[in-house]
Amino acid sequence: MKRLALLGLIILMPALLRADEKGTMLQALGQFEQAWRSTTPCEVSSNACQTREIWLAQQAAQAADRYLTTPDAKESPWRLVAQSVIKYSQARSEAYAAYVRARNQDPDAAEKAYHSIVDPLEQDFIGQLKAALGSDENSREIAQRFGLVDF
Repeated sequence: MKRLALLGLIILMPALLRADEKGTMLQALGQFEQAWRSTTPCEVSSNACQTREIWLAQQAAQAADRYLTTPDAKESPWRLVAQSVIKYSQARSEAYAAYVRARNQDPDAAEKAYHSIVDPLEQDFIGQLKAALGSDENSREIAQRFGLVDF
């Protein structure tokens, strides 16, 4: 009986690992979304707020990157979510660094440049997430379990 249980676990292990990578990505996205939702909108001039959101987006991007290495990600609508959060996270980090360098010279132009980069990628990311949630048969459970209710 123990051998049968062990054999079953060995057979299921790859599927469990894939599910874990997707779950890790969804958990990180949920934490990012909760931070986004729990405060007033993060002003570009607020270093603490930006640092927190950038860090959470980076955590989600790292989890998304790991998810993309799984066989499950190849034909999943969640692949597009993973790709868009990675792109968004990288661009937001770079745009904020550029904003910090330029804000003393021309704060308005620096903020405008930041938003011109970040806002379209944010909308793409949100759109991909909404589309994946909409096409997933477990969307309600996923949204509630991982805190993705506002997307």
